[in-house]
Amino acid sequence: MTMVREDAKHVRIRYQPLSNRAVVYAGADFSSDGQTLSISLKACSLMVNTPCPVQVPSVLAEEAPIANWYEVVIPYQGEAKVMVSPDGDEAVELSFAEAAPAPTQKPKPSPTAQPERWRIKLVRAGDGQLRILYRELQATMYYSPGVNHRTDGQTLFVELPRCYYKKRCDVQVPFRQGSMDGVQHLEADIPWQGEPVELTEDGKPVLGLRISD
Repeated sequence: MTMVREDAKHVRIRYQPLSNRAVVYAGADFSSDGQTLSISLKACSLMVNTPCPVQVPSVLAEEAPIANWYEVVIPYQGEAKVMVSPDGDEAVELSFAEAAPAPTQKPKPSPTAQPERWRIKLVRAGDGQLRILYRELQATMYYSPGVNHRTDGQTLFVELPRCYYKKRCDVQVPFRQGSMDGVQHLEADIPWQGEPVELTEDGKPVLGLRISD
């Protein structure tokens, strides 16, 4: 498990859960008393068909020393301690690091060795169109039906709702199947006039996205 600074107000926790458990690694809950930031990494059983709410959903880490690491981005206010409890286990204190410990590091593959690892991408799709590329979370009881969007003339607000798998959710633009560089994904095109984009997934902001050509 590692912790790095995302920006002045957020920390990124990366972790590799056990692979032999029939659970969903849903994300994290957190609280702070001003001195200690307490984070609980939450896992929910796949055998129980009940919602599994978390404050911050987890995503697959795009850049990590080992494949299939998860990560969460948590608000940070300069607390002196950060205590992390993995799925109800005893909390451990984490320190900031620029990289994972050396024993677990693996050489980065060349760009031609394997497809780029990503979950959400924003791509210019032509005049007045923005394409949302999306790869579903693995082993989850929720799905992403498509995209909702609105603009106030200054900012384009994009929402990717997550819906319980037994329910149907209506969206403005449903996802369709797509493929890029041999990687299967979901995609949707929405109107865009070049304004800045703020994207949320399941109501939580997604940070660090850039629009590519």
